[in-house]
Amino acid sequence: MKKLVLFCVVGLLAAPAMADYSFAPFDALNVGNLPPDGGHFETDLGGGAVPVATYSRFEVSAHWVAGGGGPWSNEANLFFTDNDINNISVIYQNGYTADNGAADGNPIDLTWTGVFATSYQGGDPLWFLACQAYVGSTADWTGIDITLIEAMAMSAHSLGTLAPGDIANGDTTGHSNDFKYNRAGDDIWALDHPGGTLDLSLAFDDTLIDLDMWLFDSAEVELDGAWETTSPEAITGDYPAGTYYVLVDGWEDSEGAYTLTYTPEPTSLALLVLGGLAVVRRRR
Repeated sequence: MKKLVLFCVVGLLAAPAMADYSFAPFDALNVGNLPPDGGHFETDLGGGAVPVATYSRFEVSAHWVAGGGGPWSNEANLFFTDNDINNISVIYQNGYTADNGAADGNPIDLTWTGVFATSYQGGDPLWFLACQAYVGSTADWTGIDITLIEAMAMSAHSLGTLAPGDIANGDTTGHSNDFKYNRAGDDIWALDHPGGTLDLSLAFDDTLIDLDMWLFDSAEVELDGAWETTSPEAITGDYPAGTYYVLVDGWEDSEGAYTLTYTPEPTSLALLVLGGLAVVRRRR
């Protein structure tokens, strides 16, 4: 049997979920590094009690306080697996750092919002592991609060279907955060792709807002993403004919107007208007 390896990362997501599931909060004290250095934290979450459903994302929060060895909060890594570290068969999320971790040892309330690398099926075993990536350092994680987000149908939330050459003017202001890639309101657009090159451009006023986008196939599997800080964001690739989905979401709580262009462009353009477990180590 192949050996699965966990890696730890330094510093660095459908209707609203129908049945998100939250575990009772718990503490992890004196959290250290993964083996062979040792000191990581792991616990069986009791997946058998999780309602049967497909969970594609997670939200985690914890109060973080530095221990010994000079840890930083952007070195706080979490993992979701199907077993303890010596008996892992499935890694649902590997070495994921907090959204708001910092390059210092100040106390902080950390948050993680992410997408499982492999969707979790409710009722299956589920373990939570935590570590600090810097060897020899420790930290206390208290009030760890975990919520599993049930996978949702993007088709039910699409604002419209775009064909090659279409342009969609949208605005995420005040929209619900259905897909939880970031903390802002989000939009979903369907693409009727004839096959071949698929080019997407997302333009917005980058002096005021920061928007990102992701591309999914008809099974809602993430294919690509664009999350720069400047406009326009771009995704390009060759894909077979079929239905695809584009998620437009703002970094953190950023919301606002945008123009989504799907090329190649035909002679005439249609205009749609819508109102409204790798450990990352820091350098020392």
